[in-house]
Amino acid sequence: MIVTWRAPHRLAICAALVLIVLARGVVAASAASAPPYTDSASQGGLTFYDAQGRAIIGGSSAVSVSSEIARVVGAGPAAEGYRDAGQLYLWVPTDGSDPSSWNGAPLSRSQPLASPVNGPETLTRLSDFSMESKLPEALGPSTGAVAGLYELRLISIQPGPQVAPRYYTADIRIDQRAHTWRVVRSGTTTDVKGAVLTPSPEVVKSAIAAQATTIASLQAQVTGTSASVSPGGAPAGERAPSSLTPSGGSTSAGAGPPAGTSATAPAADPAASTPDASINPATAAAVDSAPGHSHRTEVIVVIVVLAVIALMASLLFGRARFRRPRT
Repeated sequence: MIVTWRAPHRLAICAALVLIVLARGVVAASAASAPPYTDSASQGGLTFYDAQGRAIIGGSSAVSVSSEIARVVGAGPAAEGYRDAGQLYLWVPTDGSDPSSWNGAPLSRSQPLASPVNGPETLTRLSDFSMESKLPEALGPSTGAVAGLYELRLISIQPGPQVAPRYYTADIRIDQRAHTWRVVRSGTTTDVKGAVLTPSPEVVKSAIAAQATTIASLQAQVTGTSASVSPGGAPAGERAPSSLTPSGGSTSAGAGPPAGTSATAPAADPAASTPDASINPATAAAVDSAPGHSHRTEVIVVIVVLAVIALMASLLFGRARFRRPRT
């Protein structure tokens, strides 16, 4: 018995196969966009808010951090005994190395936490420097398989001072050509929703010109510094990352600064000494609603649904014609 299929049936099957291939491609692209490393010391994600209280997941890496981010909130409270102060850091991943060995630079001063009672760990006063201007200080930019990726860590500190062994994190991607930053993972979540701040080209251009001197100064400080040592020379009130690592020893894999290790005392909070504090993109920024990576999830769902519908249609409406072979 010979089975032949009508054209509509064949088209439905072909359409279903094409949709399945597309779905696999989207899934692969989504997986490839996730950071290829895991920080075992991360205890949860970070959420960023602008001055209007809107959750944001991106903006310009050329303007001051404080002009875009008014508040950083951890996924939970600061660890018991480590609620004296906190600080936000930008760390530069090194391809193939453990997160405990990375270099970093501060994106805020060491300051008392603004956390509500028993509420999530909160920091409010961010740096008057841009993310791009901090990369030389952190021995960046990142390269290789982790090119463009950076980890933000909200580290809590207790009197002594000593730093907590675990912290809240968010992984971001910085595009230095487009002068943008974007959250790609918060803690372990890649489905991050929020708004993207888009300052006007004039604001970005002015910020780039303003930070040129700062970047040149930081690059000069880093020259001749061993790559295994985090550079000093942090601006007034912003402690260098080397002060948050144990003296005379290394940390355990992925653990970050262990409890009980000494750190330099939190510095005072003087007025910002450099820069682009006068550049406020909030007045010129257009806020675009951006679903983050949830868009990929929605696309995948739609493609899978369409594939299922196509298969069902082929089974319900496709008919086979049977004919006996001639003898």
